[in-house]
Amino acid sequence: QVGVVSAGVVGEENINYAIPMDRVRRLFGSLLPTVIRFNFWTGIEVDFLAKKCLVTSITTGSPAQKAGLKAGDILKRVNDQAVRDGLDWPIGIVKRKQLAAIDVSYLRQGKLRETVIKPVEYPLAPVVAKEDRKPGLKYSVYHGSYQVLPDFGPLKAVHTGVTENLQTEALSPERDERFAIVFAGYLAIPKTGLFWFNLGSDDGSKLFIDGEITIDNDDNHPMQHLSRMTRLKAGLHQVRIEYFDYTGDAELELLVEGPGVKKQPIPDSWFFRD
Repeated sequence: QVGVVSAGVVGEENINYAIPMDRVRRLFGSLLPTVIRFNFWTGIEVDFLAKKCLVTSITTGSPAQKAGLKAGDILKRVNDQAVRDGLDWPIGIVKRKQLAAIDVSYLRQGKLRETVIKPVEYPLAPVVAKEDRKPGLKYSVYHGSYQVLPDFGPLKAVHTGVTENLQTEALSPERDERFAIVFAGYLAIPKTGLFWFNLGSDDGSKLFIDGEITIDNDDNHPMQHLSRMTRLKAGLHQVRIEYFDYTGDAELELLVEGPGVKKQPIPDSWFFRD
């Protein structure tokens, strides 16, 4: 087995937790977020598990579509670098100026073709009007022996309310394990730019920003942190945090770092609700 060590046991010798290499490959776009980090966008998605660089999707209206690329194409060369598999795509475009053109060779129906992609700045999600928003987050508490986060849509909450922060056990006084909480509202981003979020939980959790999953830290596990970079406009963004505790400690924390913001737990003053 081949894996990557993701955590160690303090006080023990040579005891570490690892994740399989296939999961590393599957998450490679998050581990090396080239377009987000360097603020450009092509609109290409590739298969990080395939033995070739297979294009899985092309965003409508994107630079890649305008360059003539389609899902099913196989990338063979990016600028002067040969492309063997999906991992070579983000690696091949990392050493370049922000909006510099990208020369691409690709196979379609067995025929080698060439094109030029002209990237644009990374598209940012629109913000939500701040008028009539109140401080805090709405929350809903659910009881159940969850091993992973459920689909909360059909479930009935035990109780709901408003909270200033991401406390857990205090919001579920009836029981200190086997419960879940959904926090929903808005996140006030102080300045446009690149932000790093870190979600830690015991057990599973997920972070959604603007309706898109940003961090998936699901599953029944001890305290574990996952992080991701994203670009956001200054202003209010929809936020949703899902969390469940099966047994043991009920811990949940969300850290942030960005322009003018040192690494810290997200301030309570950043949370708003309807």
